[in-house]
Amino acid sequence: AVARRLLPAAFILPIGLGYLRLLGERRGWFSGEFGLTLFVLALIVLFNGLVWWNAQIQRRSDQRRKLVEDALRLSEERHRAVMEQAAEGIYLVDLQTKQIIEANDALERLLGYEPGEAKRCKVYDFVHDTPDHVDARLLVLAEAPIPLYGERLYRRKDGSPVHVESSASVISFAGR
Repeated sequence: AVARRLLPAAFILPIGLGYLRLLGERRGWFSGEFGLTLFVLALIVLFNGLVWWNAQIQRRSDQRRKLVEDALRLSEERHRAVMEQAAEGIYLVDLQTKQIIEANDALERLLGYEPGEAKRCKVYDFVHDTPDHVDARLLVLAEAPIPLYGERLYRRKDGSPVHVESSASVISFAGR
């Protein structure tokens, strides 16, 4: 971005100021030495002004980027705090791949998984039902305008069943 702003000036300013210098010398407004001095001083002042202007643009851009990064960091911290501190088991599943995107500690404890292990699972590993029935329920969920509530039978890592009250809803993020 800096190069795009400065490069045209690097070509246009010397040519324009050189033309004005030659015009002033030919018309007798000043001598060749004085014209050269004006030419050099004008270039120094103009390029310093352009560099300062670009530095201000860059500084404002950096400040905006830092504000956005801080807001993103706070949002991630808030999300992580909700997920990690919730007493209820929470997980996110990709409806297309059926892959678990995220699961909190409460869900992993409930189902007997080690921390972070649930992310390597598919929803079929959690729900105590056939893949076809799970897919059918996910399809109903995807088309439901409101969250779905009910009792469900889940499966622990060791295969034992566990009854849970569930609330499921579709959330959209990252264009999906």
